[in-house]
Amino acid sequence: MSDPLSITASIVTLIHVSVQVTVLISQFCNEASAVDTTLAGLLGDVEGFKRVLESMKETINQDDIKSNLQSTGHTGSHWKNLARSLNDGTDTLQKLHDLLDGVNKKTSLLDTQRKLIRLKSASGQIAQYREQIQSSHTALQLSLSTIILWNQVTFQKSTEKIPDKIVPTLDKLYDEFRSFGAILNAKIEKLQFAVVDPNDPDDYKLQYMTNLRECVRSAAEVVSTASTNLNGDSNDKISGRCGSDFGDIFVKDANEPMLRWFASNTVYEYEDVEAPISAPPETSTSDALTEYHSDTDSDIENDMIRSLFKEGNRRQRQGDLTGAVRRFQNCLTRLSSNTSYASLTTAQSLTVCGVSKVELLEHITDCYCVLGLWTEAKATMGGKLQIIEHQVGKKDAIYLKDTMKLAEILMKNQDYVDAHLQARRSLRGFKKLEDEEEAYAALLSGHAGGVQRSTLKSQSAELDPAIIQPQLASTLDLQVEPNIAIEATKKMDKTVLQPHESVEENLPHTETEIVAFGGEDGRLLHPKKRVEASLAHSRSHSTETTLMEAKDDRIRNLDQESSSFLRSQPPTIDTTEDLKRRKLP
Repeated sequence: MSDPLSITASIVTLIHVSVQVTVLISQFCNEASAVDTTLAGLLGDVEGFKRVLESMKETINQDDIKSNLQSTGHTGSHWKNLARSLNDGTDTLQKLHDLLDGVNKKTSLLDTQRKLIRLKSASGQIAQYREQIQSSHTALQLSLSTIILWNQVTFQKSTEKIPDKIVPTLDKLYDEFRSFGAILNAKIEKLQFAVVDPNDPDDYKLQYMTNLRECVRSAAEVVSTASTNLNGDSNDKISGRCGSDFGDIFVKDANEPMLRWFASNTVYEYEDVEAPISAPPETSTSDALTEYHSDTDSDIENDMIRSLFKEGNRRQRQGDLTGAVRRFQNCLTRLSSNTSYASLTTAQSLTVCGVSKVELLEHITDCYCVLGLWTEAKATMGGKLQIIEHQVGKKDAIYLKDTMKLAEILMKNQDYVDAHLQARRSLRGFKKLEDEEEAYAALLSGHAGGVQRSTLKSQSAELDPAIIQPQLASTLDLQVEPNIAIEATKKMDKTVLQPHESVEENLPHTETEIVAFGGEDGRLLHPKKRVEASLAHSRSHSTETTLMEAKDDRIRNLDQESSSFLRSQPPTIDTTEDLKRRKLP
């Protein structure tokens, strides 16, 4: 909101917080019995800032200015930017107040010494807040001068009653705009190189300075418009400059689609407007989809990102590393600031806009290394490692490789302790990867061997007679010695079966030849023969017997015959050699 009430409320809030900060600083100086130069300078800055706010409040509360607040054009843009900068200033002063409140905390033991120690540890943050307050002070001073100048131009009021320190001459006002704009540009450019992660505290400072520059730029446009009116209406020659004089200070972002349209050589031909329009076919309906091509905001943003990345690559190849880094940083800022890109992975980012944060950070790091900016290269490489860790983890080879690269950058930056730690971490990771690779190779090799052995067993089982006759093999236990191969032959030996009365006379038998191999050379020692009973013939069954009952009867008969055969089997069977020996005279 940019209405007078909201702007006045923001100013009142700022004044209230400024008073609280002033009270805290004075209380600390009185209780600590020491006047620190940093606190003394901060106290002066806050009091000066409060005086500018009070002057702005009195000026805006005037009836003629309050009724003339425009919401459009250069003036409306300035009010909006001013309201945003006032909110940023309130946030900064509130953070400073919280910091000083923690520093000024009372303790029962060594209160003064502890306060001084806490003040020393917080001096860095206090210096940052002081810098922001000084910048806001200057920006609001220029804005106040702009408001008074615009009021004087609008109502043609005399400025004799207004002090010269508030309303300087136009030449001096222009010089202040140019000098302060150059200072803001330098600060923003420095912060752009330092900011890599959007959650970095420097990112808040960068946004603060960017909003402040927009406020000053809009005030400069209002001053340019007012000076043009003064030069046209006044008889005296007032020193004025055109608004275009600020173009080199407050540079606007180039419109990439418009630049591409300027550079294109496409000639668009249009048909005659008076040409008759053909009637739509009767078959067409209102539900038919009409093909419409239009560049949306996201498409334009994607084209900008791709163009910046391509330009950065071109400048990097040509040796313009500073320009390449600036393009890459601009591209990275667009990727980080856009919420639609923040949740994308590397592969999704490459698909959508053709560029990923990891790739951008890699190019920026390479440029910094060539330029010798090792501190910036360290920060950029650290940001890349965070993204890689989130995507693939700390045990991946890509992460370990980038860790080693970070160690090299730290060596160049003379951070030898951190470089040693990063190098050891990378080395341990690579060793673990090697051990895991060997373990997985052994596991896969064992799995392949097991599959091969099971395949060979299945193939040999298909050719094994014992598998072909499973019931016979499961019934008769041959009790064979180790390293004995059994070869079944279909021979009938009646002499062996004569002493066994329990076996049926007409029962068919098979002669099993047992070939024994002994010794290490695999030489055939002596064969043995053992008689095996074949399966009993199935009896005829009636047609009323089911298939399951027939199977059960067959198994039962087989078990009975096998048990009787084993009971009647002598403990020792004469071998072929024994038979031959008996036949000798």
